[in-house]
Amino acid sequence: MRLFAKELVATGQLHADVEVDDAADWIWATNGPELYLLLVGDRGWSPEKYEVWLTRGWIRLLLVDGAS
Repeated sequence: MRLFAKELVATGQLHADVEVDDAADWIWATNGPELYLLLVGDRGWSPEKYEVWLTRGWIRLLLVDGAS
């Protein structure tokens, strides 16, 4: 995840207010199966809803101007 975060820096996409380690932690924490199972398995979200939610969250938190 840290390599991915560093790639965002190298391409100028990581928001200046976000530290590489924080970005890597956010990606790591939300990329595991536990969160997916909680929301899709326990809360009844569809896989599509989870995908949209996670994508929008990463974009808003990590990327410059919150745009892809």
